[in-house]
Amino acid sequence: MIPVDDSPLAFPLTYPGIPPQAPFTLITPGAVIPVPDAGALPLYGRCPVLAVGSNACAAQLRRKFRGTAHAIPLTRVLVTGLISGHCAHVGRTGIVPATPVLVPGAACTLHITWLTPTEVVLMDATEPGYDRVPVPAACPVLLDGQPVTGCQAYASQSGALAAKDGMPLALMPQPALMALLRDAVPGLHELTGSTPQGWLRAMADPAARDAARILLAGAGLRTPTGMEAGG
Repeated sequence: MIPVDDSPLAFPLTYPGIPPQAPFTLITPGAVIPVPDAGALPLYGRCPVLAVGSNACAAQLRRKFRGTAHAIPLTRVLVTGLISGHCAHVGRTGIVPATPVLVPGAACTLHITWLTPTEVVLMDATEPGYDRVPVPAACPVLLDGQPVTGCQAYASQSGALAAKDGMPLALMPQPALMALLRDAVPGLHELTGSTPQGWLRAMADPAARDAARILLAGAGLRTPTGMEAGG
C-alpha cells in the first residue's frame, strides 16, 4: 500500500506519481487491489474520465478523496490522437501539471478513472484551471480492444506547452522540464533560481506563477490543447 503522504500533492517533484502496474485495479482507502479483468470491476453507472497526469496515481487519488469512502476502478487503455502534455501554466504546488493535447497520429497508454456522479463532483473541485470535456471522437479510447464511449478528460484552460517548432511537449519528469524551461524562456531563470527546490519555493507565490505563465506565452511556447471547452 502506498501511504497517502507519498502523493505528488505532498511531494511535487515526484509528479505525476506512480500509476498502477496492473491493467485493471481497484483503489480503496486501504489497498491497491489488482483484479483479473475489467469485468470484475464495478463500472456500471460510472463516468470514464481519462487520467493524463497524477489522477492515475493511487496515492494522489487517496489524498484527493481523503475523508470519503471510495473504491475507484482504474483501467489501462490505449488512446490514439492525443498525448499527455504539460499545461502552459504553473500549478499551486509549483509544478507544471499535465493536460491532454491533440496530436494526430499519436498513440499512448493511459488510464481511466471510473467515477461515480458524487466522485466526479469531488474530482472537479480538485482541478482548478481545467475544464472537464468529452474526449473527441477522433481520439478512440480502447479498453481490451473495445471502444470506451462517453470518455471525458480534464483539459487545461491555459493551453499546452510546445517546443520552439510548435510541437507539444510530452509529459516528462518535473526537474527535467524545469531545466528545459529555464534555458528556453528569457527571464524564467531569474524568477525561479537554478534548482527544482528553488523553483518550488519561488512558485509558492501566486504572483510568480502569473509571471511564469506570461513568460511562457511570450516565449512562444504555448499552443492550444485542441480540447478547449466549447471549441
